[in-house]
Amino acid sequence: MIRLDDNEDNISTNKTNKPDKRLGIGIVFIILGALFLFNNLGVIPPVLRHYFFSWQMIIIVIGLFMMAGNKSQKPGLIMICVGVLFIVPGLFGFERIRLGQLWPIVFVAIGLYILLRHKKQMDEPDDEKFVTKS
Repeated sequence: MIRLDDNEDNISTNKTNKPDKRLGIGIVFIILGALFLFNNLGVIPPVLRHYFFSWQMIIIVIGLFMMAGNKSQKPGLIMICVGVLFIVPGLFGFERIRLGQLWPIVFVAIGLYILLRHKKQMDEPDDEKFVTKS
């Protein structure tokens, strides 16, 4: 006999009591659908339409998908921050940041990643160093 109480709990969580990935992805699809619907109905002003349907917003949406689908939130958060970095200046009337001006940041970011990763590996003790021979 199937109990309805047990079945309801499994809809929003999986067997390890973690939130189901489909919940986050479903919310993102609902928001995207609402934006497209409001755009088609003319509810979104033309000034904002440019921001909602831009490459910066695509990066933000990809970041949301990554945060909803992965147990590691960092890559998704990085994508969202990059998208926000490029979209916010235009919202407040400042000159928008052009990607062509900032491409050297990629080299700086890669260098920092390599250095920080190397430092982290140096700080972790090796198991072989602490093994004593009898």
